Amino acid sequence: MPDPGSFAASVFDHFQDPLPWVAERRRRAETVRVEGGWVFAAGRGKLSAPTSSLHRRSDCGVVRKGSYISIDIRTYATAPWLARSLADSLVGS
Repeated sequence: MPDPGSFAASVFDHFQDPLPWVAERRRRAETVRVEGGWVFAAGRGKLSAPTSSLHRRSDCGVVRKGSYISIDIRTYATAPWLARSLADSLVGS
């Protein structure tokens, strides 16, 4: 992963042209942090159980309800694809 500051700047740079309001958010941000955190998963069963629904990878995607957007990546491998899907849906591609 690149330097977190460079990564954040790159994300802002790429999104502010198709989404002009991103530039305003960037300008108003007191701080921008790129870091890991908790991972929440919808499912049932113990993580140690191979049949647990926590291990299903098919229930993922971008869900929009009004102005609310939820992204369930299920596995980090799908994160870039889902980020692209979200960006495309926001700019109407």
